[in-house]
Amino acid sequence: MQRRDLASLPQALLEEVWRDLVFAFRMLVRHPGFTAAAATTLALGIGATTAVFSIVDTVVFRPLPYREPNQLVKIWDSASASPVDDVSLPDFLDVRSQNGAFESMAADDGRDFAVSYRGSQESANGAVVTADWLSTLGIQPMLGRAFLPEETQPGHDRVVILTQAYWRRRFASDPDVVGQMISIDGAQATIVGVLPPNVLRYGADFLKPLVAAEYPSVRGHRDLDVFARLRPGVSLTQAQVEVQTIAKRLELEYPATNKGHSLRVVPLDKYYANVQPRARQGLILMFAAVVLVLLIACVNVANLLLARAVGRYRECVVRTALGASRFRIVRQLLVENVLLFLIGGTLGCLLAQWSVDSLLALATIEGYVPDRLVVAIDGRVLAFSLLVSLATGLTFGLAPALQASRVDVNDGLRDSSVTLSHGGRGRGRRALIVAEMTLSLVLLVGFGLLVRSFIQVQATSGGFKPERLLETGSDGGREFAPALAFWRAGLERAQAVPGVESVAVTSRPPVHGARRQSFAIGGRAPLPGDPPQAGDILVSADYFRAMGIPVVQGRAFTELDTASAPPVVIVSQSFARQQFPNDDPLGKAIRIDERGPMTCCSTAGPVENVWREIVGVVGDIRQGNLDETPAATIYRPYTQIVEHDMYLMARVGSTADRAGVAAELRTRLNAVDASRTWWDVRPMEQVIYESESIRLRRFVLILLGSFATLALLLAAVGLYGVMACFVIERRREIGIRVALGATRPVVIRQVLAEAGRLAVTGLVLGCLSARLLTQLISTMLFGVSSTDAVTYVSVSLVLGGVALFASYVPARRAARVDPMLALR
Repeated sequence: MQRRDLASLPQALLEEVWRDLVFAFRMLVRHPGFTAAAATTLALGIGATTAVFSIVDTVVFRPLPYREPNQLVKIWDSASASPVDDVSLPDFLDVRSQNGAFESMAADDGRDFAVSYRGSQESANGAVVTADWLSTLGIQPMLGRAFLPEETQPGHDRVVILTQAYWRRRFASDPDVVGQMISIDGAQATIVGVLPPNVLRYGADFLKPLVAAEYPSVRGHRDLDVFARLRPGVSLTQAQVEVQTIAKRLELEYPATNKGHSLRVVPLDKYYANVQPRARQGLILMFAAVVLVLLIACVNVANLLLARAVGRYRECVVRTALGASRFRIVRQLLVENVLLFLIGGTLGCLLAQWSVDSLLALATIEGYVPDRLVVAIDGRVLAFSLLVSLATGLTFGLAPALQASRVDVNDGLRDSSVTLSHGGRGRGRRALIVAEMTLSLVLLVGFGLLVRSFIQVQATSGGFKPERLLETGSDGGREFAPALAFWRAGLERAQAVPGVESVAVTSRPPVHGARRQSFAIGGRAPLPGDPPQAGDILVSADYFRAMGIPVVQGRAFTELDTASAPPVVIVSQSFARQQFPNDDPLGKAIRIDERGPMTCCSTAGPVENVWREIVGVVGDIRQGNLDETPAATIYRPYTQIVEHDMYLMARVGSTADRAGVAAELRTRLNAVDASRTWWDVRPMEQVIYESESIRLRRFVLILLGSFATLALLLAAVGLYGVMACFVIERRREIGIRVALGATRPVVIRQVLAEAGRLAVTGLVLGCLSARLLTQLISTMLFGVSSTDAVTYVSVSLVLGGVALFASYVPARRAARVDPMLALR
């Protein structure tokens, strides 16, 4: 409401509202037990909703923290129709100099650095960026300054800008950090600035200037992320046309590296929005679940308010008899109820502030939130919490106020025992309990389905044997001969470790995904449209035996499949079924299109247009996620072409001494080349446990399980409260029944039957509602249907059992009613 609107209100109305607020506060203080119970319930619901919203808002809804983000675009290099996300430095420089659509362009590339500060050394992730990186995004450093143009020249690049998260973690938020020196890869560098939070959507710790003279200038080396800012008045379509024109020009000028490549322009916010679609879906699902918890908490408080209306019936009768209108009574009660919800919202904000860091840490570990993203309870989140408090207060506080104000003055003054248990006044509270049971069942069904899916994923065979398998890796270099020698030495040293049965190297182990390459089949005319693609993995001769992958046809690679031998490949069963459904794949020829974004380097001969003979077929494995169908895969011997980053796999003889074997393996591998750093040696079970298919489901299960448990407790407390009020308000009736001969079992059955009717109604409606809402999580289910009868029956039995247990105590209390006291 605007100030001029407030000023136009009559002074008398403002005074009345103020008196209502003062009176409402006094009434809440006068009943501390009721106020504490209601406020605590609301704090749990609003606090959980606020904490989850703060993360969802930062990751999903909040606009990018850049100046005029709608003018920023991402430039993709693409081979055929597949976006690749990488651009070479020469292509970037050509587009920047030849275009007229962009106000500015910038690029960055990430890599690991060895960082030393005050005697402590660690490995950190840094991004080398062009000088106009900050200005293109429209970012002002929080401390210090941006890079200067001359700092991108050789010898002048010894400066860094820290990210806010790294500044907080590594430098303890030192406000005087600008000007201090750190060592990066052995060279001293000066800290010149600190970035504001959340400007990086990936896990870099600091920025360094990109020196073009020292960066790989081969057009086939595509590692740069490129973005640009559109000139005023230039549309996305115009920019796309101009960039494609430049790409075609480069394709004609440099056919060896740019043939088949184009450039694609997309809005930067759309690019970031599509980085982790499954994670976004999980976060939105969590927000929907926590909203259900909030509704359950509000229903509980509404029931408390209706129960409290019983005790205030006489008060409303007297006020009506003294001349108060129904509107006046409703307004007073509504102000009191909204104030209660605002108190709960305030406590909820404190609870959210306390819990958001833990929730964010869990979401970051499980891959739902980009690393080092800062989430805070800021003004936007507080406004959301205030809006939720007011909306729920008005929505769930109005009905109790209307119920309490509906009085009969004559009956009320004549009989002080009038209650709200019967007729329309009792139906409202029963309807709320049914709604609470319905919402609780929806949450529990969703949780049950995801639990069964999680069990199915964990029990899924990936097509290999992860038991007793260790994984590590390193960067072997980009030159073929030195890299091949490095990996051969690593294999020899690893095989010599006591307890190791077999070792192998690969460009991508299972659950790590695979680079997809286009291919052609010998003797077949190319089909119209984009060429087919398959996973492309480099492996050593003993890879399939070490991984436990069966060779179902033909042979495995041998040490004779070297760079001087005929090029060969092995394909998976999925590939053989797709490409040779009625033919023997052995002996057929495949040509792999390696003009895409290659991260490997070979000097063993031409890598383009080389026909390779299929010499074997191996079993399918789940190369990506465990919940995905095994994809068609092509394997090549690493002795014919090597990637710079590779993995070494070692199978040990027994799990008993796996830790000792891992330690010895790490020691021997580090001695291969002092200039190369090996990654941590990890059991394959741990790798699978940390894979995307497990991590994303685990986070959903943890939160949804917590919300479902909270909903179950709230439903139990709500049903208990309603049945307890039922017993108190019908104490005279129960006393008369006992006086007329009703036994205790009969009274208990009567109360339990009342609770059972509410529970069964809620369960039926809950099953129908869950059937509709579980369609939202159908894409997250694996090996189980959204209508799984086992889950529905199990969850219904659990919730029904909890409902009967919550009703048993009031039922026993009813059975102990003394008929003489009740009648008196």
